[in-house]
Amino acid sequence: MIGRRTKTGTGGEALVQSRRRRRTAVVTGGAAVALVGALAVSGLPGGRAKADGGSGPKLGSAAVTRRTLVEQQDLSGTLGHGDAAPVVNRRNGTLTWLAPAGSTVDRGQPLYEVDGHKVPLLVGDRPAWRPLGPAASGADVRQLEENLVALGYATTRTLDVDDTWTAATTDAVKRWQKAAGLDQDGVVDLGEAVFLPGAVIVASQSGHLGEDARPGGEVLTATPAAPVVTVKLDAAKRDLAKAGDAVEIGLPGDKRIPGTVTSVGTAASSSGSGGGGGGDAQVAVTITPHGSTEGLDGSPVDVYVTRQKAENVLAVPVGALLALAEGGYGVETEADHKLVPVETGLFADGQVEVRGPGLRPGLKVVVPV
Repeated sequence: MIGRRTKTGTGGEALVQSRRRRRTAVVTGGAAVALVGALAVSGLPGGRAKADGGSGPKLGSAAVTRRTLVEQQDLSGTLGHGDAAPVVNRRNGTLTWLAPAGSTVDRGQPLYEVDGHKVPLLVGDRPAWRPLGPAASGADVRQLEENLVALGYATTRTLDVDDTWTAATTDAVKRWQKAAGLDQDGVVDLGEAVFLPGAVIVASQSGHLGEDARPGGEVLTATPAAPVVTVKLDAAKRDLAKAGDAVEIGLPGDKRIPGTVTSVGTAASSSGSGGGGGGDAQVAVTITPHGSTEGLDGSPVDVYVTRQKAENVLAVPVGALLALAEGGYGVETEADHKLVPVETGLFADGQVEVRGPGLRPGLKVVVPV
């Protein structure tokens, strides 16, 4: 039978044992608690169990520790560069050059040419939608000024980076235009630059040299140069991740690096491979890794999402838990074999959060070995 804690005639508590009592191990799966096969232990005075290879299992001890427990969900992902997106031209003329497929284009470098004039990449989330010059204001002005500073045509001392166009903005634009071989009129015409969220890798050339460069026409497709992890998440589990969440990424070779969720798809797609629309609905989760992923492009990775965290709590190995006859759980102290009832909290990494009278860091409790 499982060790029972019952009241004695004098009001004290004693651990009642049969000639052979049983110690029951406790395991968890998520929040659920299950009792697994009983381990036979010879009954000795004070509840001490044999540890010398007798008929019962060997028992050892483990210290109560103070730690942070983290329950994580393991998701499967792929390291890559995300989906290719079109690069759209906004100038009239003739295509005279295109960045080659496979090349990396960074801030200030040309993506293509129209009538021999290079069209550079500038970094920003807002695509160009109007000419920018004196009297302009708005988020696209700030975006332009950030690039002028980043490229060295101004400094934060000479140019206030904000939503307002000033004379300092015009001066910086003219310096940029001179270096780019453009007319130095201090106005950034629509199509003189392409704003993209960051550096890109050219996936393919959509345009052809010598053809008309029409405003709104696709000239290239490109993927972000920065590596990203893509997870196809069951739509029913979409709440597991949200933009801004910190995660861990498990790389090949058992290395882990931090990451941040950058986006969670809103439209679910089917995981089925056929044309019938079968399969579970999934959403795409993209994650930015913070650490080296060199040489791992296309590799499968694990993404560890924190579901619950318990900080600065007392914990013991899960195997230290004993199921009490009256319900609940307890732990047995090594020194005097006293059975201490405990409340359990979070289970994670083979440890369980415990609260109970007299528990303290360093206290030794009995565990099977």
